[in-house]
Amino acid sequence: AGTNAGTWEVTLANDPENRDLRGVWATSDIDAWAIGNKGALLHLVGKKWQLDQIAGTYMKLKDFAAMWGPPTKMAGSEAFAVGAEGAGVRYDATTQKWQDFRAETAADLRHVVALADGSVVACGTAGTVIKAADVAAPFYDLAAPVTGSDVFDCMASGNDLWIAGAGGVVGRLGSAGWVIE
Repeated sequence: AGTNAGTWEVTLANDPENRDLRGVWATSDIDAWAIGNKGALLHLVGKKWQLDQIAGTYMKLKDFAAMWGPPTKMAGSEAFAVGAEGAGVRYDATTQKWQDFRAETAADLRHVVALADGSVVACGTAGTVIKAADVAAPFYDLAAPVTGSDVFDCMASGNDLWIAGAGGVVGRLGSAGWVIE
């Protein structure tokens, strides 16, 4: 569904399996991506959703929970999707393909975001908050002091990272370290 002059336009995705879609990234009202269960990947071109494939070999049938991308597609820009058991794919605007990336975790990842410095952060179950310096770098644990609490969302504000999760957990990682509310 999209908006046009304040009204909703509802369209059905062109997926014969009717898999649940969990994440969306749009760069305009005629160019968007949606991702979901069992490797569902759809691309809106104009007014029609088309099935697409993940180009890598390991993530084709994974369950994805979230997607993040920049507001516009530029050569070299990246978008990301994450999901169950550390599933991850990235979109390369230069090749226009979704490729596997390794999150190096068994946690179910709930959200992904890029920070202003080009690093990528994903968050998920059991307090998982992981970061990679860039799309080619390995992920490492940011040691969020919320072990045992699921982290459902992460958001960037400049180079600060905000998280929110189960039991009312809200936290921020800034230049002075973690502050948990």
